[in-house]
Amino acid sequence: MFILKRSGGNNQFIRIKKCMSTQQVKSDKKAIAIASLIFGTFSIIPVVLLISGFFLPYSISEKLSELIPTLLGMILFITFPSGILGLIFGKMGLKSIKKKAAIIGIIFSIIGLLIFIFSMVIALWYQSIIYPAPGIFR
Repeated sequence: MFILKRSGGNNQFIRIKKCMSTQQVKSDKKAIAIASLIFGTFSIIPVVLLISGFFLPYSISEKLSELIPTLLGMILFITFPSGILGLIFGKMGLKSIKKKAAIIGIIFSIIGLLIFIFSMVIALWYQSIIYPAPGIFR
């Protein structure tokens, strides 16, 4: 960005280059790094809820087992988009003041996406056992 500045009395203009300082650029991306952390956290919440059901007492775990289809739906519709957004914002937020928040957001997003892929593979495998495809595999 350039600014024209008048110099002297003969109306001559000097072109001055105005650069944003690195501090201004870093503070502009602080919100993006925090958004990465938030989306990364959202990507692992359904997984944490699903896994925590295995370690709770039986009476609570029995009630939680009724919520497994809901938790699997949450994994499908919350974990995947949140993980992708967390990775994108984390990559953009690495050049900010909140670099640690961006890194943690990236790590949470990767964990959420890996568990998403694992749960989808398990779900497809389980479905193939219950409803086998007709054909040569019978």
